[in-house]
Amino acid sequence: MPEAEPERRFRSVIPLTGGSIGAFIFFVVGIVSIVYGLREDIGAAVVGAFIVALAGMGAAGVATTFAALTPQGLAYRYNFRRKMIPWASIESFRIARGPGTGPWSSLVVDLRGNGPVLVRSIVGTKRHVRRVIEEIEEFRSQIRPAVHEHDQQSPESERPSN
Repeated sequence: MPEAEPERRFRSVIPLTGGSIGAFIFFVVGIVSIVYGLREDIGAAVVGAFIVALAGMGAAGVATTFAALTPQGLAYRYNFRRKMIPWASIESFRIARGPGTGPWSSLVVDLRGNGPVLVRSIVGTKRHVRRVIEEIEEFRSQIRPAVHEHDQQSPESERPSN
């Protein structure tokens, strides 16, 4: 298995559902504008095409929003932005309500020396976020021995043989 391949992925149900519905509504409005514009007003068709393009971008943004646990750390994507938090820099996890998440809870990662990071790709009920944190901690505890073994083997393998 390649090192960059995620071991476990998480998606948030709330933004996925809401974003998908919003993209679908924009798509329908855009198609109606295109059909109307082709019959009556070409300007409406152009606006409709623009709305359909926005709907496609919104759907793509929703579809690519996730968090993944990898041997290197916690990788996450939100609105086409990809970020990685290495395991060594993670101090703890907690649940909080972040800006733009409405009444829903989010995952917050407390970093050693750098403060908190809001992971917007994990949003939902407190229960859902708590379960995600439990799975992350379990994955991290399984990775930790392997990482320590690798660290201990690396200096020996880099030494020149006599």
